[in-house]
Amino acid sequence: MPEGYRTCLVCRLFEIDSGTEGYSEWTPGDPARVGCQAGLWELERSDDAQDFRKKMLTAACCKDFVRHDAEPAKRSKFIQEKT
Repeated sequence: MPEGYRTCLVCRLFEIDSGTEGYSEWTPGDPARVGCQAGLWELERSDDAQDFRKKMLTAACCKDFVRHDAEPAKRSKFIQEKT
């Protein structure tokens, strides 16, 4: 992907959590989650492909965007606090 290309897919804050399987009605498990660790967006059940694309393009103007392969000195303050 080109160096200047900004989408959530190449951001260090992009997160996919596949959730956990439930075992019974008392241990229902956790749902899957796709979103931004900075809390800027999260995929909702009602979102369609177009909604997902719009959310993934949030990185184009995001102040917290940091490429996943960035050097530690280039990481945002949010990432430095989390690591």
